Amino acid sequence: MPIHRKHSTIAERTQALTLHACGTKYSEIEAITGIKAEAFKQLLRKAKQRGYLPGGPVKDEHVCDGAKSGRPKVITEAI
Repeated sequence: MPIHRKHSTIAERTQALTLHACGTKYSEIEAITGIKAEAFKQLLRKAKQRGYLPGGPVKDEHVCDGAKSGRPKVITEAI
């Protein structure tokens, strides 16, 4: 059976980065936001690639969902 991962919301990601900037430990960030340490490290790396400076303001473009690869959904005209 496949493992389904919970995707964090933009608000949870923003909160996690803010907590990290305040010096909060990874275990406390996980307890508050539900984002595991390894996932947070990946989030932090991606946020930095998108222009985030630790301790600075967190913008939507730092924590937004990335583009998904794959075939786009077919849109049909409503009748």
